[in-house]
Amino acid sequence: MSTDDQTRKIAVSLRRRAMDYLARREHSVSELRRKLTEKFPETEKQLLESVLSTLQDDGLLSDQRFAESYVRARFNKGYGPQYIFSHLKNAGVPDDISSQELGIDENEWVSNLQKVVCKRFGKPLPEPGTLAWAKLERFAQARGFRGNHLQKLRYQRSEGEV
Repeated sequence: MSTDDQTRKIAVSLRRRAMDYLARREHSVSELRRKLTEKFPETEKQLLESVLSTLQDDGLLSDQRFAESYVRARFNKGYGPQYIFSHLKNAGVPDDISSQELGIDENEWVSNLQKVVCKRFGKPLPEPGTLAWAKLERFAQARGFRGNHLQKLRYQRSEGEV
């Protein structure tokens, strides 16, 4: 078998495996690159990049779409912007795409935080300044919410909205 035939066969295998991964869920470009490199360690980098580029040109692989899907899923699970941004960065999504997708209104983040802490701590929320409130703050920070979200939640609690 000639080297052209071998190269073409490897390219087909790479594309098929990539399509299998993408059929399960969206992936970032660097995530898919890492997975394909692990699966096909002997593959030339140029061939791998060519397959990834073709997938992007065909609209099958997109960092933008991955980030959009990831943000929506994590937001719905009650995670905050810092947690999501960190995980997008680890997945190799460029910061500008991450920031654009995380451009959710601050009030929606606070509402999401309120929903998560009410589920975890029950209503009414603990009194600010107590040990229980400190526990709530640590929980919210571990979930990736910012200090300003906690301040707004504290204000809502003082106004009797929560």
